[in-house]
Amino acid sequence: MCVLLSTFAQSCIKSNGSFLKDLRVVSGPDLRRTMLVDNSPIAYSLQEENALPIATWYDDPNDTALRDLIPFLLSLRAMDDVRALLYRRLILQRMAERDSRGGSLDQPPQLSIASTLIEADEQDDDPSQTAAQRRMRKRTTL
Repeated sequence: MCVLLSTFAQSCIKSNGSFLKDLRVVSGPDLRRTMLVDNSPIAYSLQEENALPIATWYDDPNDTALRDLIPFLLSLRAMDDVRALLYRRLILQRMAERDSRGGSLDQPPQLSIASTLIEADEQDDDPSQTAAQRRMRKRTTL
């Protein structure tokens, strides 16, 4: 099954002036076969492991970014859980961006606040909360 959905500000979570997209609104708690194609790292920060970054598009008739993703998207069809591959692709993209800016291979890729908070979530001792709820609580206390 394929669901295409455009999300706008009214269907997002507003946090510190930014709009975050919570994929659980679309597919419930099971995000194994859900992905978000977006140009904003902040928008997909709640579920980075489901993110497929894309370049910003501003009415450019020559833009091929989405079309260029077709082979990769087709490779995801048979997967039971797309998150590991999507997250690996995200990290590799960040490493390439860092390298293109002259970063050192000894430096780890820049991770977002949400990725950093995932590590803190693993140490959280409240099993009644989901990881996203703990990240959101910790994000608001930063």
